[in-house]
Amino acid sequence: MTINNNALIFASEIKAIFQYPGVEKILDSQGLSELFGIGPAHTPGTTIFNNIFELKPAHYAIFNRYGLHIEKYWSLGFTLKIKYHLDEKSSDDNIIYHVTEEEFLLLNKFRVWSWIE
Repeated sequence: MTINNNALIFASEIKAIFQYPGVEKILDSQGLSELFGIGPAHTPGTTIFNNIFELKPAHYAIFNRYGLHIEKYWSLGFTLKIKYHLDEKSSDDNIIYHVTEEEFLLLNKFRVWSWIE
């Protein structure tokens, strides 16, 4: 989704957003860094294009004369205590973290953690 000339443009695919007049394909350096640095994982809500955003899971958006307002409507509501392995091949260097739901989902993509009983 993006805002262009006080209009909210959204679609299920980014290519449809670029069909709207005035929406340009400008790459975002942070988005590109994440794409090449951590693969398909990325910061929730962001894309590789400047001023093009995703609506995060479990969120809704309201767009009116006051602007765009995004709210979270659901959460797992937990904090986990996990052990994060700095090196996937070795568990010698471990750091214990208390992580939120979003951090857990990101770490889960890399599979470099273990539960602490």
